[in-house]
Amino acid sequence: DKKKNFRNKCGFFTEPLTATYKKLYKKKPPYSELKAFEFFLRNVKKINDIKFISVKIHPNDTKSPYLKIIKKFGDYKIRITNDNIFKILAENYYLASCSSSVMFLGDKNKNCLICTIPTKNISSNLPINRMKFLINL
Repeated sequence: DKKKNFRNKCGFFTEPLTATYKKLYKKKPPYSELKAFEFFLRNVKKINDIKFISVKIHPNDTKSPYLKIIKKFGDYKIRITNDNIFKILAENYYLASCSSSVMFLGDKNKNCLICTIPTKNISSNLPINRMKFLINL
């Protein structure tokens, strides 16, 4: 039954999108990493299987804003994890992020990839064909 349980798990990778965007373009991005995370949690029910979510906080992100958002969503078992990326890839069938480079590893590992960009008409800059866009599900 380990394989069956594997299918109901999702690893979510945060990214410091706002800080990076401000450095590159000297203005606010069209969406923030927190908006993308909340969008994911509000819409994850579109993917029937997911029951457990492991959130990997980017080293340049802080945990507290994510914990505040997690408190609003009691329907799922959500945990912040310090596991290494390879363990997360191995233990989660689904991987979710806006455009984390970890998605490349997930593509090679044959994980089901979910792009969590919360705005229409903006696509991921990752050249991965197998990625599903949550906004379109």
